[in-house]
Amino acid sequence: MQASMIIALSNYWQQNQSPGPYCGRNIQITNTGGGQDNNGVGNVIVATVADTCPGCDENHLDLSHGAFQALTGGNLDPPGQIDISWHFCNVDGQC
Repeated sequence: MQASMIIALSNYWQQNQSPGPYCGRNIQITNTGGGQDNNGVGNVIVATVADTCPGCDENHLDLSHGAFQALTGGNLDPPGQIDISWHFCNVDGQC
């Protein structure tokens, strides 16, 4: 589903496992800028860890199209990278 709010975490967090130990956990993500015209700066979403991203650096996230669009105000151009801050929500899902 394109509109799903899901992400993949790096092997660092997922301990080279798929599914990893953080699958099912929620993460709060804030768009801090970057990308074309800084679209969506300040947007905040909560997404669920659904997979491992073997190609991601330690603190990089691989976002679904739906999560990326929500962070950029619906803009996927250019696709790729934006600057974010993120943290895990507690195990009860509260951020």
